[in-house]
Amino acid sequence: MDNINVVAVIPARNEEENIGKLLSDLEEQSLKPVKVFITDDGSTDKTAEICESFPFVVLSRRVDRGYDAVGTTEIAKVFNESLRKINEFSKSNKTDYVLFLGADLNLPRNYIEFLISRMEEDHQLVLTSGALKGPGGFEAAKNYVHGAGRICKFSFWMDLGGLFPEKVGWESYPVFKAQSKGLKLKLFKELIFESIRPTGGRTDYFAYGQAMRAYGYFWVLAWGRTIKHIWFRSPKAAVNMIKGYYSKSTDLYDDELRKFINKSQKQRIRKILKV
Repeated sequence: MDNINVVAVIPARNEEENIGKLLSDLEEQSLKPVKVFITDDGSTDKTAEICESFPFVVLSRRVDRGYDAVGTTEIAKVFNESLRKINEFSKSNKTDYVLFLGADLNLPRNYIEFLISRMEEDHQLVLTSGALKGPGGFEAAKNYVHGAGRICKFSFWMDLGGLFPEKVGWESYPVFKAQSKGLKLKLFKELIFESIRPTGGRTDYFAYGQAMRAYGYFWVLAWGRTIKHIWFRSPKAAVNMIKGYYSKSTDLYDDELRKFINKSQKQRIRKILKV
């Protein structure tokens, strides 16, 4: 593991209470990132000053737009600000993995080493994460790799272009591309990491529906997902989700990927129904 080089990328806005703790966690990792690239997204507190106090941080600063980008496609642009610097860094520095983080996470000391050791054992494994827990006993779903806390093989990431698509569904893009290429993803349930703040409270359900359309979701699954996850919580959210799914203004992903996703979903439904 001595020859493995990892970089991390973090978007941060007004995170003076959290970012120092996360950077200390990274500094204490058994396998440390060689650089941590942070985009300060227009913070009005001491976030930038705290980041600059850590010598391994490469900081980008954006102008304050007056609102938080979380839950919008703007966050993809925030990530990409630092990812462009990572792409330049990799041209003259060996880079093997990239770690995607949120500024409010707590990581166990072995987090990076645990995941990369598994990925080094299986070179088809290109995306991994631990299992996320949050305040009040919250546990995120354990059937897919989380966005925050995700480690990606850098060669695979660069095959995708090295940047997130700046449109709805951006965070799922590496997941679907890996699946379409027959590559592996895995969440390791035994590796727990924590979020300081509650997650998922600012979901834009219209954009969620648009993302399903953009990826070519089979209509049965789109309706099923709406009813199962949304209807009994908030009928208004369910209506917005379906409106998004049928929106004709959605920027679609490439036909090959959309066909793969649609076909995979139909096969899964047939398997469940045993048709």
